Amino acid sequence: MTGEITLQGRVLPVGGIKEKSLAALRAKITTLIVPEKNRRTWKKFLRTFDEKINFFFAETMDEILDVALVKRRVNRKIPIKARKGARA
Repeated sequence: MTGEITLQGRVLPVGGIKEKSLAALRAKITTLIVPEKNRRTWKKFLRTFDEKINFFFAETMDEILDVALVKRRVNRKIPIKARKGARA
């Protein structure tokens, strides 16, 4: 994510969404968190990124944390010894 967040936790709109999305695509980033107020900008170039990048639109910091932190937990590897039925 790129942009600004107020002290109250609101996500403010940013510029250059298309350029930032292109850079993410080149870096093989598949999920972007974009301010909700930038949804109109995103609709203009939706076909460029169709099914290549998952966009998540956020209005508050809580929504950002839900997306960012949950994904990290899902991708965390479990040590072999801790796996059910694993041999030592």
